[in-house]
Amino acid sequence: MSGYALPWLASRAGYERGLPMARLTAEQHAELLKKQRHISVERYFEVSLLLMLTTAFLTITTTRKLDPASTVVVFAALALRLWSYFHDRDWSLAPRTVTRIAIFYVFFYGLDFFIFTAGPTILDHMLGATVHLILFATLVKVFSARTYRDYGYLATLSFMMMLASAILTVSTTFIACFIFYVLFSISTFISYEIKRSTEAAARAAEGPTASAARNRRAIEKALSLTTGGLAAGIVALAAALFFVIPRYRTGYLTNLGAERQNITGFSESVNLGDIRKILRSNQVVMRIIPQDNPRQLAGTKWRGVALTSFDGRHWYNDNTEQVTILPAAFAEGGVQRILLPRSEGWQAVSRKRVRYRVIVAPLTTDVVFAAAMPRELASHMRFVTVDETSGVHNPQHGYSPFGYEVVSETGLPSPNELRRTAADVPPALRLIYLRLPPTLDARVESLTRELISKAGNNYDRARAVEAYLRDNFR
Repeated sequence: MSGYALPWLASRAGYERGLPMARLTAEQHAELLKKQRHISVERYFEVSLLLMLTTAFLTITTTRKLDPASTVVVFAALALRLWSYFHDRDWSLAPRTVTRIAIFYVFFYGLDFFIFTAGPTILDHMLGATVHLILFATLVKVFSARTYRDYGYLATLSFMMMLASAILTVSTTFIACFIFYVLFSISTFISYEIKRSTEAAARAAEGPTASAARNRRAIEKALSLTTGGLAAGIVALAAALFFVIPRYRTGYLTNLGAERQNITGFSESVNLGDIRKILRSNQVVMRIIPQDNPRQLAGTKWRGVALTSFDGRHWYNDNTEQVTILPAAFAEGGVQRILLPRSEGWQAVSRKRVRYRVIVAPLTTDVVFAAAMPRELASHMRFVTVDETSGVHNPQHGYSPFGYEVVSETGLPSPNELRRTAADVPPALRLIYLRLPPTLDARVESLTRELISKAGNNYDRARAVEAYLRDNFR
């Protein structure tokens, strides 16, 4: 079982023992080229492995946990390597070059840790710099892979990326990426077995024609068709085992035409038209237990995050900078009391404090939900962060139900007080809350001016626009 039990490790010849091709003897190297003279799956195998790794990296980028610079650099390097394969260019790095680059990155890692990587804590800095180190090692391995051990490293890394993506996201895009990952994985392992068997054979394989290029195209076409057939069979069988059969007796087949909804009821980015779907969902995601008179919470707005940017199609936050708030006191049972600062504009608001307990269902977001303006938190959270819109986040949240106690200020200024406020909005607040999309339809501006023409202050202008939207769009 030495050649099959551990397929990614080497077995017989020096090349298969994980030794670089440069360390093969001249006779061994000549024998290897002779065996690949008529039929070779070398390029097909390396392209399949590269596409397998690229799909895994694309999947993890959909979680939006990687910084844009790393994403662009890695995709550019993978595309460059793929281009070299299709144009028969050998852009592999020599071992001496790899050593020099590795020594350089030792010093760059320190700069990345202290300067380039952002984060509220030193642990976040270390995590970000380590992720960059792993991506760097991956790219170096992509351009210097020569042994089965190198190929095994890349295949294992791609699997770990897919595993991390499955933990970090619940998006349906993961399913599409996973299907392509399975497709390229099948292609990689089939071509690997052919490659290994060809190199271990006693005599060279012969193709149907005398042209090595035609033989290569023929076997690549055959492998592609075989891979597609196997992948289709796996997807069909998996769908039957995991989706159709377990749900058949629960009316699953009667709901195939039902419209998908956002069952979490919350998202840190909202596409145009998705709000109506979320409002129709009856999934319970949060329970509130008042500690005082429940009537104090009547009509209270529950906030998660404020979305400040709109590009004409979806709302999102483009400023991810957050301030860390550490606990001010400790209580029994490991409960920590965190005091939250008041945001700009709340100092002059009439304050009405309410105390309540929140129990949140498992969500993929790190947002801490609270009523109006939270002032105190009591929970097992080690620290929280606050963004520019006073949204509270728990960076160390888990994917399980958890609870916390909150003291919020729910008092709001009266309409007369709001009408007497200054008409000029501070530039900082205007940049956060009143920014328009880059391309705005002229009809929207014309309609807005018509709606606010009779209002004499900002409050009445906002209420006029709100009333129009409420009456005409449901």
